[in-house]
Amino acid sequence: WWVFGLDLSLHADIDVYQFQFFSELVKTKVGENDSVIIMTHEPHWLLDWYWNNVSGENVSHLICDYLKGRCKLRIAGDLHHYMRHSCVPSEGPVHVQHLLVNGCGGAFLHPTHVFSNFSQFYGKTYECKAAYPSFDDSSRIALGNILKFRKMNWQFDFIGGIIYFILVFSIFPQCQLDHILQDDSFSGHLRSFFGTVWNSFVYMLEHSFVSLAGVVLLLMLAFTFVPSKLALKKRAIIGILHVSAHLASAVILMLLLELGLETCIRHKLLATSGYHSLYQWYQSVETEHFPDPTGLRARIEQWTFGLYPACIKYLMSAFDVP
Repeated sequence: WWVFGLDLSLHADIDVYQFQFFSELVKTKVGENDSVIIMTHEPHWLLDWYWNNVSGENVSHLICDYLKGRCKLRIAGDLHHYMRHSCVPSEGPVHVQHLLVNGCGGAFLHPTHVFSNFSQFYGKTYECKAAYPSFDDSSRIALGNILKFRKMNWQFDFIGGIIYFILVFSIFPQCQLDHILQDDSFSGHLRSFFGTVWNSFVYMLEHSFVSLAGVVLLLMLAFTFVPSKLALKKRAIIGILHVSAHLASAVILMLLLELGLETCIRHKLLATSGYHSLYQWYQSVETEHFPDPTGLRARIEQWTFGLYPACIKYLMSAFDVP
């Protein structure tokens, strides 16, 4: 048995020096009845199939034209799961008998179900003999990530909230939402609501600066994070759809928030105490618990030309819900 460790570097193939070394080794040392195991860092039989790509021409040349069926096993890691394929018996030479991904080294888990339809390599049919996690378990774990990611990374909500606030900064607040609540039917409410969403989006494109800049920046980031192996057109489409989904969510959440406030105001649950209610409460508590028999606060107000109480009042107004 021979074990060939190939360095594919970042080019998914061996260079001419490695090819020359291993081809000479096969011709001079490897016997006709010997068996060879080829080890690489990435399982390109899966990755090429997934990305609809062709790589490793020198490796293929070495296996098909020099080893000629003596490669019994190709083993790789990098993908953090276990998956073994074996060649289905058929007529003609078999260049590689078994394909093995052994990436369960303690890192995070990669899915297996995305490779469930892999079956062809070097013109031969392969069958998956084992996979960990199984295809069903992998699919179930992937679906669970939608909620588990947020549960495990709840701190990201702060970042997401800031991003969403920037996206709707220029169109917030919407002060005229009565038309949404005035329709008699549920379908009319929905029609008015999504019409307002569209009008807000158009307003952002035509008149806003901060929100539009946020959208452009987010679009650039979304385009960057799309895998570079995809075509430029596909990357642009995925990036635009991604940003559009976030923008729609941000606008819808903003309108729902304002509709909630509008509903509370209509039922007299808010806006019943007037402006600066928090400052008025502060003044009453201050007078009751912190008396000023010497009139110091009045003198400070006089010395600062009214700036001292005004600063407190308007700072509190930022946190005041009337």
